Amino acid sequence: MRKFIAVILFLSIFAVNNSYGLDTNLLVINKKFIEESIELKKMFTTTKDVVLVNSLWDSCIMTVEQVRAYFYMLDIFNTIENENLEDKAVDALVAWLKEIKETNNLNIKSLGKLSTPVDYSTKLSMRKINKYYVELNKQINLEKAKVMLIKQTIKTKKK
Repeated sequence: MRKFIAVILFLSIFAVNNSYGLDTNLLVINKKFIEESIELKKMFTTTKDVVLVNSLWDSCIMTVEQVRAYFYMLDIFNTIENENLEDKAVDALVAWLKEIKETNNLNIKSLGKLSTPVDYSTKLSMRKINKYYVELNKQINLEKAKVMLIKQTIKTKKK
């Protein structure tokens, strides 16, 4: 009985440690953007900054969709057999991560340049969203590093 429990425990720890999907914080950050977009949508009826709130909401939704698209691309990438894996597939993932990061940087820059007075709740949302973009950029750097390791593995296997 002890051996059985030890084997089950070992397998569950091994599975969690080697599971790519559980390893990423992109899902957590994506959830933050979803939650913030819900909060922004509630603000539409109470704020005088409707245009700004709508723009913030749009940027949150766009970010969520970009991250989802990355997960779809990653899912397609994971269906390619190791023998057929090409550099182009890895390059596509890296290029998409680069596009997300460039969009995030544009959003961060836009949030920092706003000079008109806004409601306190809008300002608070802007700060949270800015923080989320910074977090997302850090996570994208980590994702790019993981994907580049895969690319190096492909090159090593082909030699």
